[in-house]
Amino acid sequence: MLEGLHDARSAYVAAAKIIEAVSRPVAVDGGEARVGASIGLALFAPNGDATPEGLIKEADERMYQAKRAGKGRICPPAP
Repeated sequence: MLEGLHDARSAYVAAAKIIEAVSRPVAVDGGEARVGASIGLALFAPNGDATPEGLIKEADERMYQAKRAGKGRICPPAP
């Protein structure tokens, strides 16, 4: 969860930076390790009725949508 992001675009940009950082190779015992990430986005609307549990559930569902679409993907929040 990230605070201070006020719209879907800001969340998407932050998610893209996270994926870029996580995807960089890491030196391990003379070799190289690579990992990836898929991210699902959910946004809290102050005037909405979302609960923390509901936001986590939505982000989790969207993450699995991103994984089904391919490696290193971001699934945007519901409109």
